[in-house]
Amino acid sequence: MVDIWKSITLLYEKASEIVTLNAEQELRNLKYSDNDDFPNHITLLKNKLAYVRTLGAKISDKSFIAIILNSLPLSWDPVVASIPKSVSVNEVISQLHTWWLKIS
Repeated sequence: MVDIWKSITLLYEKASEIVTLNAEQELRNLKYSDNDDFPNHITLLKNKLAYVRTLGAKISDKSFIAIILNSLPLSWDPVVASIPKSVSVNEVISQLHTWWLKIS
């Protein structure tokens, strides 16, 4: 009985790890297009981040900033290049939102 329980536990842990990795990949695969609603895109990213973190993924704010910036199209490169390296997630989102308001 103990061996069966250990097997079930191992299978559950592996399945949980796969679910976490898949959810994290979905977060990293979210992409913004120029005609999309930027605030909605940020909301989707934040919601997916919260979900991934509840699954146990260790995504830092610095990594989340990189995920946000990598989700943007090339047309956003001027604003991406102007963002200082030592800013918070909220500051990055604020700068990007200001850019979106200017171009939309």
